[in-house]
Amino acid sequence: MWQKTVLLSCFFLLHCALHGQPEPGDSLQVFELAELTEELRDSERPWLGFFRNDNLITGLYTLEAGATDQQSPHDTDEIYYVIEGSGEFECDGKIVSVQPGTILYVPAHAIHRFLNIEAKLTMLVFFD
Repeated sequence: MWQKTVLLSCFFLLHCALHGQPEPGDSLQVFELAELTEELRDSERPWLGFFRNDNLITGLYTLEAGATDQQSPHDTDEIYYVIEGSGEFECDGKIVSVQPGTILYVPAHAIHRFLNIEAKLTMLVFFD
């Protein structure tokens, strides 16, 4: 049952990231994935945060083929949505394959990383 809740929450967060999420009393915010991807590429950094409020941080994360993921555990839950690329993901010792369309839920404090990156990975990331 919790998997269904996580999946539904992920789709809601994904919708908000792609179409923007209004702040109370603020106008709707709209984000275009193509523009964000270009901005991330031009920044030459692996992370581009593009939305933040009291309840949600959203960004794009990218890792080149063959790269080493340098992440350390986070203090919040996190969801990854793989936009492009392929490789594997390890969380607390369990390894799964990832490709476009893969959605990963990582609980707070879990040891996790992407590995064996075969093609450049680009992911939408959501933190609570």
